[in-house]
Amino acid sequence: MKTGSEDRNGMKQYLEEIMEQLKFPEASRDVFRKTKQKIDESAAWKKEFETVKEIFRKCPSIAIVPLLKRMEGLADEMKIHPYTIHLLFYLEESEFLKQRYQENGVEERWFWESMKDLKIKLMECLEVYGVSGTRAGHWHSGFFVDRIALGRLQYEPRTFEGDFYKKNGYVVNRGDMVINIHIPSGESLTQEKCFESYKIAHEFFSPLFEQGKPTVFVCDSWLLDPESDTFLPPCNITRFKHNFDIINSRVDEEFHDKWRVFGKDYNKSIDELPRKTSVQRAYAEHLKQGGTVRTGYGIFLFDGEKIL
Repeated sequence: MKTGSEDRNGMKQYLEEIMEQLKFPEASRDVFRKTKQKIDESAAWKKEFETVKEIFRKCPSIAIVPLLKRMEGLADEMKIHPYTIHLLFYLEESEFLKQRYQENGVEERWFWESMKDLKIKLMECLEVYGVSGTRAGHWHSGFFVDRIALGRLQYEPRTFEGDFYKKNGYVVNRGDMVINIHIPSGESLTQEKCFESYKIAHEFFSPLFEQGKPTVFVCDSWLLDPESDTFLPPCNITRFKHNFDIINSRVDEEFHDKWRVFGKDYNKSIDELPRKTSVQRAYAEHLKQGGTVRTGYGIFLFDGEKIL
């Protein structure tokens, strides 16, 4: 049986390994080292942190918000930012996820592809808030249930939210199995990378579909704004959107993903928004003209090589 000291040293070593593998900035690594040490030096804080981890490991699909709240209470006592302890929690819990991947025969490379999301969210948090941590504590828990990164994109099995879709003799009804796509930041969204990812996902999720049937992909995102061609120049966003048949959309009363376009300056007045890229210039001008942004729900069928 391992002693408490051996457990601590083992986790410290794992923490160093994953931060190195994910290429965390050195300043952020130091923040997490010091946070870890601070927790370990207090019996009460250590017990609370480990209790939350144990609850999560027993049931990764548990409602994560109450556990995040408990960690926020701990962060308050420790006088650190809650975003920091949230990311430390997922860094440590990723060891558990790695073991689950191994037990289920999932290639280790897909574990590391999925854990890149921790680095992505760290860099977003640094950019927008100047904090080493994650502002998306609720989001990461999905990787411990059924979300996985396969190349450029992330996927999870879901049920079809549309009423009916028919194309090339194939029919998708409400409630049918589909594979939902998420688009993390951090890399260019080229068609080449997308199709490479679609092919991997088609093979990975093939057991969920009848043999010989195409994989049904869906996406619900601001990137699928059906009206974006009217103000965006041809770009990776519009090319990605055109992979889908957009069957539903809704106006966002507030552009919640504005920070994804403008970074830390997203809350500035329209005239002060950065215009360094063609996409930033297009969105800034669109918003200045009183334009709205829509979230689109799209679908396409993929046979392993091409969109049908």
